[in-house]
Amino acid sequence: MDARYKGEGVLTGCRKYEEILAKYLDGEALLQDREELEQHLAVCPDCERLYRALSDVDRALREHPGKQVDLPPYLHARIVANLPEKQEFPHWASWGRRAAAFGVAVAGVIALSIVLRQGDGSRVDR
Repeated sequence: MDARYKGEGVLTGCRKYEEILAKYLDGEALLQDREELEQHLAVCPDCERLYRALSDVDRALREHPGKQVDLPPYLHARIVANLPEKQEFPHWASWGRRAAAFGVAVAGVIALSIVLRQGDGSRVDR
């Protein structure tokens, strides 16, 4: 295998261009970055193929807003391969949210009981 490849078949020198490519497609790339990317696309078939695929998806999304667009299979696989691994949290990690919800519920019950006591003529000393 070519030493320039890393992991999922992505050229290590191309990572930089992949980052610029997103800005390029959105029309947000700086002039220098655009020129550098265009020169790279002229000599790198992998990045050119990625550019064409992303351009096709981008065009389809713009032409058909709200419509589901199918990704080319290799692009879908590449995206999935680059997603961060799902982090498993310990069971006790969800206690914080439960405790907060319980606290809000208790505060609501207390506030409701105070309002009801004041409404039925009972006097609350202050």
